[in-house]
Amino acid sequence: MSSIKIIYVDDRPDKYVSQYLLENYKEFYEEITFTNDTYENLLITLSKKAPFVLLIDSKLFENNNAGCKFTGEELMLILKKQHPFSEIFIITQNANCEFDAILKYRYTDFESYNIYYNKKLLPFLKKAEEKIELYFKIIEKMSMNTAFDHFLIEKIKDSIVGINNYNNLKAEDIDRLVEAFKELKEKV
Repeated sequence: MSSIKIIYVDDRPDKYVSQYLLENYKEFYEEITFTNDTYENLLITLSKKAPFVLLIDSKLFENNNAGCKFTGEELMLILKKQHPFSEIFIITQNANCEFDAILKYRYTDFESYNIYYNKKLLPFLKKAEEKIELYFKIIEKMSMNTAFDHFLIEKIKDSIVGINNYNNLKAEDIDRLVEAFKELKEKV
């Protein structure tokens, strides 16, 4: 196993998912219990951990205390924009899920959760880790190639590790910046 972080986000973490990841990824595994929080706070938390392999529960709002209700699929789209080099998977207990998702283990299955997740989850995790490691190798190679602009290389490196300073600007931030330039121009 590599040193890529494996993060599981759920409002009510599934004990079998948690146990499997803890047993197999120990120091590289982290669980985030989504409670009464906003998606912005969750994004800030995750930004400090990139790059990562992320498992998100399809329904992040079954916990009645959750004030902000959205699905794992919706969060996945936002995260893919902010962390294009992280790998994100939806995990669900809904066998009729309309999205491509990994089905959670059910105790009634005829095999142990370990055998089940070795078949159903492990191949996704291994492939995701390999992809992220490949991104690091490619950017290292690009750094040696003088055909690429140094600023572009640094921007890609920052993006791989979750630093997206310009992508995180909101309309209000840009408006304040424009106003500051106008004030500076008047003074000059």
